Amino acid sequence: VAKTAIKYKIDYFPGVVTPTEITHAIEYGFNVQKFFPAESYGGINTLNSLHAPFKGIKFIPTGGINLNNYKNYLSLSFVEAVGGSFITPEEYIKAKNWEALKAYIESI
Repeated sequence: VAKTAIKYKIDYFPGVVTPTEITHAIEYGFNVQKFFPAESYGGINTLNSLHAPFKGIKFIPTGGINLNNYKNYLSLSFVEAVGGSFITPEEYIKAKNWEALKAYIESI
């Protein structure tokens, strides 16, 4: 997938969780990487530990991110964004209630 993204100049954020995976992604030129599953692998504490040797890397944590912790992740200077299903509650999508979804997103 990484080679295809590079070839066609597609934005791609490889999923990483270990220093080896981060290093491999860096070798491909990816300086923004998805940290998944964030909470299962130590969350903010692990990200802080990984940031020390990988200062030039930005992370997008996903997996276990929710309304109770997303702001803590976003407060880290090396977190580019967060992802999670909490952003788009299923009931709004099933009902195709886009206005309610928009209001919800704007409120978080």
